[in-house]
Formats: sequence, C-alpha cells, structure tokens
Amino acid sequence: MELREWAEAILHGSGLDTKLFGPQVLTDLSPGLPVEVPRAPARDAAISWVSSRSRSKVPFPTLGQMDRDEQRGIILHFFANHELLALELMALALLRFPDAPAAFRRGIAGVMKEEQEHLRRYLVRMEELGVAFGAVPVNSYFWDVMAPTTSPLVFVTQMALTFEQANLDFARYFLNAFKKVGDQKTADLMDLVYREEIGHVGHGVMWFNRWREPGESDWQAYKRILPLPLTPARAKGQELQAEARRTAGLSEEFISELGLYRHSKGRPPRLFWFNPEVEEELALGASYTAPKSIASWHRDLASLLQFVASEEDCVLVEQRLASGFLGEIVKCGYNVPQFVSKSERHELKGRLFSGWHPWGQSPGAVLEAKRLGCEWQHQPEAAPKAVFTKTWAKALAQQLGVDQIGGKVVGNLDELMAAVAGLAAYGDVVIKAPLSCSGRHMQRIKARDLLDVKQQAWAERILKQQGALVAEPWVRRLADYSVQIEVQEQQSTVLGVTRFLTDARGAYLGHVLGLKHAGLDPTIVRAYHELSVPETLERVAVAVAEALLQAGYRGPAGIDAFLYEDSSGIKLRPLVEINARYTMGRIALELDRRVHNKARVMWRHWTLRQIKAEGFDDFVSFYRAMLEKNPLKLNRGLIESGALATNDVDTAQTVLTLLMPH
Repeated sequence: MELREWAEAILHGSGLDTKLFGPQVLTDLSPGLPVEVPRAPARDAAISWVSSRSRSKVPFPTLGQMDRDEQRGIILHFFANHELLALELMALALLRFPDAPAAFRRGIAGVMKEEQEHLRRYLVRMEELGVAFGAVPVNSYFWDVMAPTTSPLVFVTQMALTFEQANLDFARYFLNAFKKVGDQKTADLMDLVYREEIGHVGHGVMWFNRWREPGESDWQAYKRILPLPLTPARAKGQELQAEARRTAGLSEEFISELGLYRHSKGRPPRLFWFNPEVEEELALGASYTAPKSIASWHRDLASLLQFVASEEDCVLVEQRLASGFLGEIVKCGYNVPQFVSKSERHELKGRLFSGWHPWGQSPGAVLEAKRLGCEWQHQPEAAPKAVFTKTWAKALAQQLGVDQIGGKVVGNLDELMAAVAGLAAYGDVVIKAPLSCSGRHMQRIKARDLLDVKQQAWAERILKQQGALVAEPWVRRLADYSVQIEVQEQQSTVLGVTRFLTDARGAYLGHVLGLKHAGLDPTIVRAYHELSVPETLERVAVAVAEALLQAGYRGPAGIDAFLYEDSSGIKLRPLVEINARYTMGRIALELDRRVHNKARVMWRHWTLRQIKAEGFDDFVSFYRAMLEKNPLKLNRGLIESGALATNDVDTAQTVLTLLMPH
C-alpha cells in the first residue's frame, strides 16, 4: 500500500477500523503533491469535536477519584483522543510534506503504527472499565495548534519535542498513579506507552538536530523554532523524566533548561518588576535616575520577586540566571517563574497579562508598563503619593492612638530647630525625610546638641524637595518587626509578621527566619508575649489596610514596628513606618514558608565591601566557603540548616542574599 494512500485513509476515513488499519507493506513511490489543511479530520459523530461542541465538557478526573473504574476509563478516554489526534496529524504531515526525506517519512510511518497500537489498547481497556469511546466530548487542541505546521522541522518541534516529550512525564506519572490504586493492568499499558514514546521522541530529536542551525544548541533552536501559542512549558509534565530524555538524544543543557523553564499554560500571568527606588522617584520626579551603585544593586536583586510570584508568572530581570542557582532554589521547594531578561523583552509584545506588579506603584512603573507594549486585563495606575510618606504614617499613628513615642512633623527650618531643641533635652533625636527607605535620608542628633552646618544644609535640601521633615526621639530599639499586608477592594489580608535586623545606623541587614526570636535576650522574648505583640500588630495592620484602601491604594504593603526600652521598661511601637509597596519583609515571609520552624536561619544581605572585610575577593569564593562550612540540609523538604543563595551568585556584582545559620 502506498504511504500517501494510507495517510489519506487515516485522515479522511471516519471509522475507527479505517484509522486503526495498518498495512503490512508500505511503499512511498508516489508521494504526490502537498495538500491543503482540512478544517478537521473525518470522524464518526460520537468522537468528532465538530459535531459535539454543544455537549458539556467533562473535567479530567482527580487522583482521588481514580479508585473508581469509570473515572480511570475517562482518563484513558482523554489519552485515546490524544493518540488519535497524533495519528491524524502525522498522516496530515505525510500529505503536506511529500518532498521530505524518504527516511523521515518511513520513520513517521513506524511511529504511526505504534500510535495505532496504543489507541487500540486504550479502547480495549476503556471498554473493560465501562467507558465507550465517545462517551466523553473530545477536544481539538492538538489539531488547532499543529495542523497549520509550516515545515517538517516545525512539525517535529511541535509533535516529538513538545507533545510526545511531555507524554514521557504523563505516562510515567499515571503509570505510578494506576499502580497506587491497584490497577496493574492499566499501569502495564502506561509502561508500554512510556517505553515506546522514548523512541518517538528520539525519532523527532534525530531529525530536529539534523535540520536545525549548526551554530545553535538544541535548546536555543527549540525555543526559537517552536511557534506560539506553544511554549517549552508544554513539553513537560508533573515530574521530569530526565533519563528518558537522555535516551531520546536530548542534551544535558536541554534537559536542565526545560526543567527550570516556566511559562503560563492557563490563566494570563502576572508580570513582576523590581523598582525599589519608589520613594526616591516620588521625591525627585519620574526623571530620577538611580546612581550606578544603586542600579547595580537593583540588577542583583531583580530576581527576588520570584518568591512572591507563582510558576505561572513572569519576572523581569537584566540577564539570564544560572541554571545551577535555579536548580538549588527548586530543590528547596521555591517557585521558579518565567524570567524575562532584557534581551528577551521583545517576546512580551502583545502578550496578555492579568496584572502589572512592580515593587512599587510609582509613576515610572506606569510608564514602564506602557513601554513594554503588553496587553493588560487591568490597566496599571499610580497610587496616591501621600500614602508613601512618613508624614502620612505619622498622622495615621496619631489618629489610631499608637504614637506614644511623640515627636512632630515640621515644615520649615525654624520649626525643625525648635523641635530638635525640645526633644534633645531628653536624649538623641532622629530626623527623617518623608520619602526615604532602608535607613537613608536620616540624621541622628546627639542629646543636647543642635544641628551642625552639614545637617542644616541637608535639612534645607529635604525641606525644599519634599516640604516636610519628621523629628522624633531616638530610642533604644531591642527588636524590629515588619507586618506584611495585601490591600484589596473586597477584603484586605494580614499575611504575617517577620523580625528583621539593622545595623547601628538603622540600615537594613536581613531577616530572621525559622525561630523568630533566636538570639534575643529572654527578657525581650517575655515582653513580646506579655505585650501581646502579635495580636496588637495584627489589629494595627487591619486598621492600616483600611486607611490605605480609603486613601485609594491597592496592593502590597509593609508596616515597620519595634520593641524599645526607656526608663519605664520595654514597650512596643506598633506603627513606625508604612511602606506602600513590596518590601524585603514580604520576600522574607515567602522564604520562611520553606524553612523549618525550629531552624536557626537568617536571610542576610551581604555587600561586596562586607565580604571583602571577611577576607574574600568575590561573592563566588565567599559563597563556596559558606557552603563548605554550612552545607544545606533539608528536613522533610524544609530547610533545617546550611546556606542557600537567593539571588544569582555568578552574576551578582554589588549584593548577595543568603539563607545562612543565625
């Protein structure tokens, strides 16, 4: 029988007997001319998506339902339709590409015969489980995305390297699932499919490698050739079968990159962008440009938003992240979303996103969203400027009756000098700019002193830029806390409380994870409980969320608080500042979810200057020494001890963030 004649029978014959017929001898002497793509393959009405579009869809059974014969039969019904679609698409490829190499066409014919056998066995087993083919409406997804294939190279990229490669994972996954419910007969069938699918992928890999550009790796070529709407995310299932892929001929780079690749397969993803200079931009205007040292810090930490994002989402970064770094992150159970480097931004053009999630909602973030040329379900808008200021937080603390520390907001230098003179009589004074973060734009005045010339010049500059200053007593802080909230229209959420660390000047150093009070004096821990700190912080957080909502803000926010000591004992200041944006506290909270609650772990930010003070020349050597001294140890999947880099060590230039012993 001629190969063309057989392909025509499979594509245009409506009965299963015709589609399952496999001639003993096939010749390819008359390949004929290329054919047009039909609207759909011919099928009997019961298994045709054209005639069954009015029927209600049946959801794919859950693992918890697999103990029932009917549900296992429905799972096989989905698989049977996939096999039939693959068979029909391969027949279409033979008819559309008659000039393809004869060896390629013979290979496709061999794969088709095995697909026929898979389909035949699925149908028999479905009948034994009480499910007839056609009992469940079928879908046309494979046909819709593959029928317009433009070349044999694109065909093997879609079929073998995507759908059949994914089936390596699905077949193995369901093989084990059927075993767990005692269905060894179906498990054996899935084992056959799994083993033969390796050969199908191998056939495609062989021709893919023969046809792709020689200067590209198989992974680079695959990403370039695979047409949308397919992405590499479609080429894998729940558990990546690396050895099967090696056997099929895929490179180690391909397997590693695929394992780490993320792309939304369902809902439109969210897009995250790290722009931590929100307060600086609001203070100095949208034209503000971060100094080189700060810009380098931004580049190093851009990937941290991965800990807030899900695997379905996208995070903008400056450059590609090392697969070794991402592999360690995955091993610890953290999400790895799709990272989009600067050179890949063009791939976002025209893509639909469910939301724009910058670190902070500054005017520059709105401009960046528009510059990306993406489509949005919800157009991003800048939040009211007032909610970002310390003056707004100070007024709210007074309104809520939680500003026992005192101090005042001043609007000119004379008011400032008078406020400092009054406060300095009792101790040190701190002066803060309304728009600042991470301990910047702050001056400390010693007790009974007045502002010196440099401090006066600084104050005049901030007053000119921002119109106000906050003057408060400097107190002896014992422990710093942050409360993370999500402000939403329907119902805001208090996400949790974290403890953070600062240096003597109040600059951020890191967070304590696991045992929150590890290293604290017992009297401080006792005061934490006696003062009902968690309950008080949650109550204040709810009030802050409501105030932000009323002010027109929606999104993430962090509230700083601390325990301090004065002459009358240990006290709580539950509302120091409000950060209407993502904060390092939010990242720490997400990191903490994968840390054992008994672990003594800190999330420390190390600058290049700090690691050089420790005797190391660069971050790589520093991290290598940390790992040798503190190898990572997991307890039931949770981090119990050791070191783990949370941004890419290989590309870090200014700052390295580590989980490490505390």
